[in-house]
Amino acid sequence: SYYLIFFFLMIRRPPRSTQSRSSAASDVYKRQLVRSVNNYADKYEKANSTCFKREMFLPRSFRLYDYKECKAFFQILDSEEYANLKKQKTVVYIRKISKAHRGEGVRLVDEAEEQSLRTQYNNGKKCGKIRMNQLVQRYIDNPLLVEGHKFDFRIYLFIASTDPLIVYYHDGFLRVSLPLYDPNSKDLAAHLTNTYLSKKFFAEQEQQGKSTEELRDFQMWNFTRFHNYLVDSGKVNDTNWLDNYLRPLIKKAYAHLVRMSQKYMFKDVRVFQMLGVDFILDQDLNLWLLEVNNIPSLEPSSEEKRKFMTKLLTDLYSSIFHMVERRTKVALEFVEEKASQMAKSFEENKKPLDGMNLKSLKEEFNKKVKNHISEEFEKNIDFSFQKIIDESLPEPDSYLGLIDNSCFAV
Repeated sequence: SYYLIFFFLMIRRPPRSTQSRSSAASDVYKRQLVRSVNNYADKYEKANSTCFKREMFLPRSFRLYDYKECKAFFQILDSEEYANLKKQKTVVYIRKISKAHRGEGVRLVDEAEEQSLRTQYNNGKKCGKIRMNQLVQRYIDNPLLVEGHKFDFRIYLFIASTDPLIVYYHDGFLRVSLPLYDPNSKDLAAHLTNTYLSKKFFAEQEQQGKSTEELRDFQMWNFTRFHNYLVDSGKVNDTNWLDNYLRPLIKKAYAHLVRMSQKYMFKDVRVFQMLGVDFILDQDLNLWLLEVNNIPSLEPSSEEKRKFMTKLLTDLYSSIFHMVERRTKVALEFVEEKASQMAKSFEENKKPLDGMNLKSLKEEFNKKVKNHISEEFEKNIDFSFQKIIDESLPEPDSYLGLIDNSCFAV
């Protein structure tokens, strides 16, 4: 009979299929990222807290479907500051269209694109009337380069559980643009590191005798290769720069990213998700968040990437199976215990256990089966993910020292 109890306890309503909660962190994707950052920053600014600085997290961005942000952008276009910037730089902003992929929705806001935007929005008079999901973002025009080429990072964020919230960081790789970087170029491939945009360049280089394997190898750099390049070129002197600077910087950005979107997550022990997060470093080694991708590409474009993805996915699913196995074991032990108590009560009193009802059983059961990933499991499989948040611990310990204690006071 306890299997019948187990059946009822395990029944849960599936996550609501609304668009806003269709995944673990839906509010940080694409266009919603700007809203999340602004709301999060506003909270700390109103409290005069230095916990989070938006100007050092995400390049200044304006959602053109939002009336206030649209108006603010066109005021900038008419400002003396912008006119002076245009004299110094070919591109000051880029435009991004929501739901576009492979660089298809990205435009450099050069003179022609600026005039197109001015016409479309009638110099800001149509702000609030055009609902097209697009934003403009300040262009990072002083990117750190590798051998003269622009690059960005694709790093992975694994939300292993939302009940309790358990989040992991995983190393990624550099996506290097094949054309040499030229800030005055109007070729998107020179400004974006999207691998899809490199197809034309591949064909040209192959005609000059370079193999696809060579080009793929240059297009993807692992962290070790990147670190060695920085040390050899004299850009950094710390031989442990990755662990002392870059990884902690990304982990801290992740902690804020998750914290700002946490209220939109569906809390359920069955919910997990891996996100691909894009960052860029400027020449001063400042880290900028560019984009969050809810369905990152896992295509093995090279043998090195195939091995990288195989280990990443093996560890990811091993952790999921570990949590499911643990929950099942705890659930069966719980049901056996309750069934034994019920049987004993009925035998002694000829009636069911007093106070036992399905509602109280489910509440007790749900507390028992919350997710947990043990340190022993992580050590046994040489786990490649690094934990950054574990809300089974009390605040501020749950953020493992990545966020200043003052952040929790607001």
